[in-house]
Amino acid sequence: MKATDLEKLCLDHFLIGVCDLEVGVKEFAERTGVMPTKGGIHPSQGTANYLVTLGNNIYLEIIGPIPDKEPFGMGLHLNKFTQPQLFWYAATSQCMADTVNQAKSLGFDYLGPIQGERLTAENIKLTWEILELGNHPYAGCMPFIIDWKDTPHPSSTIIPKLELNKFKVSTAADKDLLSSFDALGLTVDVLPGTAELYLELSTPKGIVHYSGFPGFRSVQSGKNYLFGES
Repeated sequence: MKATDLEKLCLDHFLIGVCDLEVGVKEFAERTGVMPTKGGIHPSQGTANYLVTLGNNIYLEIIGPIPDKEPFGMGLHLNKFTQPQLFWYAATSQCMADTVNQAKSLGFDYLGPIQGERLTAENIKLTWEILELGNHPYAGCMPFIIDWKDTPHPSSTIIPKLELNKFKVSTAADKDLLSSFDALGLTVDVLPGTAELYLELSTPKGIVHYSGFPGFRSVQSGKNYLFGES
């Protein structure tokens, strides 16, 4: 099956991880001149977030451990960050079944689709589906896949806005990753080099960039998925 036979994947959102959410959001606002809006908490992941829309159905998520709680789940990993780090990103799919089939043809393992959820600041429960790919050497250079189902896309409900100038992925396996992206129907700039995610934003305070090592560790098997961890 070729990418043209699939529902194309599109960039959905970027994750900047911080060890202290309130401090991280304040530092982000100082750097960019824009204060993110409070998103809510992910009860099963031990995280909370703030959001900024980037337009075109893309947004930026600042995510950290739930404030004033003992870190657990993904929050436990984020608690180890010593500085804000762009560590992962998501691509949206309108047909998870097609994406699963193509992932299988590439020899990838996968987890899901599993339901994700967030309680908003107004205590409204939002849900979506997540597909996480494994058995590949790309770690966080490979996005997780999300389908928002009937939930309005966050970029359409967020007021604070910045402009996305550039996003690129660097990896020593650049040709293989590009081939995988092509098969999955995802368009992302991939360069040879040390594994890194790079995001450039246009802000009221000028050009601001975030970068980081992609992922917490290499995702290799169904026993080592981030969202599937207990």
